[in-house]
Amino acid sequence: MLVKNADDEVKPPVEERVENDNYANSFLESLNRLRLRRMYCDFSLDIGGETLHVHKCALAVVSPYFSARFGTDLKGVSTLTLENVELTSVKELVEYIYTGTVTITQNNVRELLRASDLFEIEWVKRRCEEFLEQNANARISVRMWRFAG
Repeated sequence: MLVKNADDEVKPPVEERVENDNYANSFLESLNRLRLRRMYCDFSLDIGGETLHVHKCALAVVSPYFSARFGTDLKGVSTLTLENVELTSVKELVEYIYTGTVTITQNNVRELLRASDLFEIEWVKRRCEEFLEQNANARISVRMWRFAG
């Protein structure tokens, strides 16, 4: 944008800071595409013989658990074998890490809550707790309605 001064002289702006409102979404979409193509993945999670390829930086940004472990006992390690955690829950958390979305269902909420608690992914953990609470309240309401009828 050109600016006119008092002498009607046109001067280019000295500095202009602009923001791409879609940058975060574009960045995540691109990073997810790289993951899906297994490009530049520097870490993998092995659960029950299935391997999920991921980027350490993505896990570390979202999960304090991974952030701490990458600086200590997982330093220099390229694969982590996970036990006592459901593959579908870890897949759902990886999807959340790369897209910002998570699907919570009656079938996965308990394992997803457990995995999100383990990996310290608080946003997903809170959504799971809210989902359980809403469903518990709905069941209580149905029972009260049946009892009253």
